[in-house]
Amino acid sequence: MRNDFRVELFGERLKKRRKEVKYKNKPFTQENLASLVDVDIKTIQNWEAGKNQSPDSMNVRNVIPLCKYLDCDFEYLFGAIDVPHKPVADVQAVTGLSRTAIEALEYMKKTHILEAVSSLSKIIEHEDFYDFISTMHLHVVDFNHNKFNVDQEHVKYIATALNCNQDEVKKYLEASSKSAIEAFLMKIVADIRLDEYGGSNPQKRKKGAVSIKPTARPLF
Repeated sequence: MRNDFRVELFGERLKKRRKEVKYKNKPFTQENLASLVDVDIKTIQNWEAGKNQSPDSMNVRNVIPLCKYLDCDFEYLFGAIDVPHKPVADVQAVTGLSRTAIEALEYMKKTHILEAVSSLSKIIEHEDFYDFISTMHLHVVDFNHNKFNVDQEHVKYIATALNCNQDEVKKYLEASSKSAIEAFLMKIVADIRLDEYGGSNPQKRKKGAVSIKPTARPLF
């Protein structure tokens, strides 16, 4: 067995995946699975209980149909990856995206909105995407989770300058953050439209160039 396998996870993964995957619109039972894989139900029960998990007790004739009916790769069942499909694990390792996010992109590619993936690629490739996503993330952290990161003296100063109370300042800063997000997104969309219709922008970098910059605060 490969040294990155964790065979001791096999039973736990098998049971988890069996309950996740539908068979005739219902979760697999041990009996269903045993019948399809051509083993007796006791074998499935033993595997899920952590018994008889040595490589000698499981062969290709069992593992291939297990992976087929449970819609997963053998690396998942044997603990080498933590999501059912290796391509998803590879994308997750490189990008940090969640399994749900990756599967949503896969679904988009398979549907009639395939062209939307092309637009998403252009948005991600855009030179301002990093600033856009950083600003959006900070908005989520600062406002949706009530972690307001402007110090109190700054709030007082703005409240005095604008002749309003501090709660109104917080609302103003939240609106400013939302405006920054909208401005970034609309600029990206406008640039993509210019590209598609033959427009030009001499200030833009070469297509595909990526700029990684330190995270910036929202433009308050």
